[in-house]
Amino acid sequence: MSNWKTQKGDEWRYDNGTIHAIGDLNSAECAFLVGDITCSNREITEKHLLNFLRETKESFSESGIFIKQSRLKSSAKEVLMSLENKGLVCSKASDSPQSLIEVVSVPAKKWWSLW
Repeated sequence: MSNWKTQKGDEWRYDNGTIHAIGDLNSAECAFLVGDITCSNREITEKHLLNFLRETKESFSESGIFIKQSRLKSSAKEVLMSLENKGLVCSKASDSPQSLIEVVSVPAKKWWSLW
């Protein structure tokens, strides 16, 4: 069961008790745009961000996943880079005129990953 719930139309809200996020689905361009990602009471950990990205890719599997860089805290950017360096996430800067990070892939959970 996904923690992404529709608000109205193409507006979505994510809440798993730890991570909270908002997003917009652009079905014409097959793109899901994540605006804000916050963590209740603490900084986002690798485990939390990895689980969030994995669930987002599964929930919107027919769409590209993009994160607004301007809305991502620097600590979350560092966590994303760490996950990428460990090979747990593949992302790249988008060709969009907006400053976006495209989440290309989040490989299936491995026994050695962050649990």
